[in-house]
Amino acid sequence: MPKSNYRIGHGYDVHRLEEGADCWIGGIKLEHTKGAVGHSDADVVVHVMCDALLGALNLRDIGFHFSDTDKKYEGIDSKKLLKKVIDMVRKKNYEVKNYLKDHRIFMMTTIMALTFGGNWKIYDPDSIKTSFPSFLKIVKSLGGKIK
Repeated sequence: MPKSNYRIGHGYDVHRLEEGADCWIGGIKLEHTKGAVGHSDADVVVHVMCDALLGALNLRDIGFHFSDTDKKYEGIDSKKLLKKVIDMVRKKNYEVKNYLKDHRIFMMTTIMALTFGGNWKIYDPDSIKTSFPSFLKIVKSLGGKIK
């Protein structure tokens, strides 16, 4: 039987919601009265991606590599952690395939934003406007505001 070069990982992450905390989901800051609380920006979608990639290569989990007791990760943008994880994957001579399809991330983000309910806004939309104009149409159709 031939050996497969594919690896599949599973990610799981939970954060408590709190009034006044920033709400980061899938690398996008949403305006909402509640947000996730954590040592970093508490972006559960990005954390799940990190854990899935690390797990696929048996590299433990996000907490092992980016401890919540380490001050250098306090408040860090989780996308920076994901970049470091992708670098770890590449150092093991693997490439990420079939996972980081941006349109899927943005679709998940939209669903999560709707789950929160109420008004929400996307911050720092310039990169989205350039690369994902269809996502902006979805956001506007759902009552989201582009700030």
